Amino acid sequence: MARTNYKFKKRQKELKKQKKREEKLLRKHGKKEAAAGIDPDAPEEEIKGPDPEVHTTGPTKDESEP
Repeated sequence: MARTNYKFKKRQKELKKQKKREEKLLRKHGKKEAAAGIDPDAPEEEIKGPDPEVHTTGPTKDESEP
């Protein structure tokens, strides 16, 4: 007679709980963004803005050397 695989059932139950928790957090996060006027579907780059460490002006090291 086959034995019940309790580890598999436990893992599936844990995954289901984790997924439910994540969905709940996303819903809460979406409400906060809507209240702040941020589009939750917008890419993160638009929300954060440009990276302050990236320098786009001025000569690079290769350009300044003769």
